[in-house]
Amino acid sequence: MSTESERNAVAKVVDRLVERFPHIPRESIERAVLEEHTALEGRPIRDYVPVLVERGATGRLRGHGTTSQAPTAATGATDGAPSAFGPAAQPTDWRS
Repeated sequence: MSTESERNAVAKVVDRLVERFPHIPRESIERAVLEEHTALEGRPIRDYVPVLVERGATGRLRGHGTTSQAPTAATGATDGAPSAFGPAAQPTDWRS
């Protein structure tokens, strides 16, 4: 899988999860997806990365509850944290 194809596939993961978890802010979903994607960085076989990212992010979001608060410390994020996809995003940002 090319880098561009992987980025597009991961972007679609965010869109699917936004539809699946409408009570969770998009920013929180993006953060969960970015964290899962970053965890798979450097793996030699990339074909299944989007599937693994979606599975991991879904697990995180299921534990999120039914409120529209940012993820808890258990997911590594804090309330009021800037979006993982803002101007200061790391090179692992799949949209860049």
